[in-house]
Amino acid sequence: MPAWKKALDKGDWPAIEADILRLSHLMASEVMAACLNWHLDRDETRQQGKELAQKQGISVQGARDVRITLATGSKIIVRTTYALPQRSKRRDYRRLPGNRRPGVKGSYPVLERLGFVSRQSLLYCQEVAQAAVLCPSLDVANRLLSSRGIEITGKKIRNVCVQIGKRMLRQRSILSFSDDDRKKFCGARVIIGIDGGRLRTRKQKRGRRLSTGHHGFHSRWREPKMFVIYTLDGKGRCCMDQLPIHDATLGNADAVFALLEKYMLEAGVVEAKEIVFVADGAHWIWDRIEILAHNLCIDRRKITQVVDFYHACEHISAALEAIPGLSDSKRKRLYRDLRCFLSQGQIQKVIQQIHCRMPGKNSLPDVKKELRYFERYQDHMRYRYFRRRKVPIGSGAIESAIRRVINLRLKAPGTFWKEDTAEVFLYLRSQLVSGRWKLCFSNFHRAALAG
Repeated sequence: MPAWKKALDKGDWPAIEADILRLSHLMASEVMAACLNWHLDRDETRQQGKELAQKQGISVQGARDVRITLATGSKIIVRTTYALPQRSKRRDYRRLPGNRRPGVKGSYPVLERLGFVSRQSLLYCQEVAQAAVLCPSLDVANRLLSSRGIEITGKKIRNVCVQIGKRMLRQRSILSFSDDDRKKFCGARVIIGIDGGRLRTRKQKRGRRLSTGHHGFHSRWREPKMFVIYTLDGKGRCCMDQLPIHDATLGNADAVFALLEKYMLEAGVVEAKEIVFVADGAHWIWDRIEILAHNLCIDRRKITQVVDFYHACEHISAALEAIPGLSDSKRKRLYRDLRCFLSQGQIQKVIQQIHCRMPGKNSLPDVKKELRYFERYQDHMRYRYFRRRKVPIGSGAIESAIRRVINLRLKAPGTFWKEDTAEVFLYLRSQLVSGRWKLCFSNFHRAALAG
């Protein structure tokens, strides 16, 4: 009796599935290798490699054997066109004859056009990066990939993510969109939420290694800044038939607004019927919206600015906590009244009620700070008017995005990030959470074919 029949009699179906899966991986690798070798051995492919090298300004050095990684994780050796940057006319006397020029890396134009990244299949990079971005740690990602038949260590997982991520960051604002997105943003009501999160970075200290054999490092907190773009339906809710746009960066306020400007241009948000900015009271956000509108030539009448209602309620609570002499019951009753005034957009009543309870002429600095907050953003707190126009008064979308993109992956306890690695993971995690993962990689492959 065959082994698979005995296994079925014993009810060991998972073992049969595992054997079939391993066999299918082996067969898929053989078919992939045969197809790729057939393509690379053609004269038309060799000629194409020379033309691609000529376009890139590099010189062909003939054909060379190279080890590549397929989508199944198996490694094979193929022979393809190899090219190097052209030599300088000036002779380098520091280099001995026959030695390779320092800092010069060769390339394989045909493989790059087929979508290989550092001699690794694009689908393989996609699988590895998805596991690394989705799982809470690289160790968990390693176990997940092993269960799929891809054997790779944690350090190599990180290297694959950084390699593919750095290439995608060069064109990050054009990879996340399709033609359908541009049509849906045109003439729609668009919401843009902006906020910042927290993560810890790692920077190596100077000097000798410690007694443990490791370098010490500085671990300071950084604020990655993030934005979310989505459209509203007729009822003022998030439109479910269109995916939102997420992205985040470790850059400063100017960097995130420059990135937002590129996204708005590429997605066609500038052609929207109405653009609503929702955020808390951070000065770095509201001070740059007018500059953004000027740079994009957006009519100011199309822009609505909304301060998050629940953040404004927190400032009411902070102001009442700073006023001495209020009992807990009186403070709670007053908070309910002021929150009611705030929800009706009566900001002057909120300011008057807080101001009249300040003892004497010696005003409290903490209370004055909260009063300045309401005075500055009272035009952004017309909540009754916003509700009547079915404009969201809360920043729940951006708060949820920060939690899912940053907090659940990059803000783990005891986790410290190098800045370039954190930038890559912020971008890749944003695409995964927003549901634009496959679209982003397909556009990246399409751009490689066009180049």
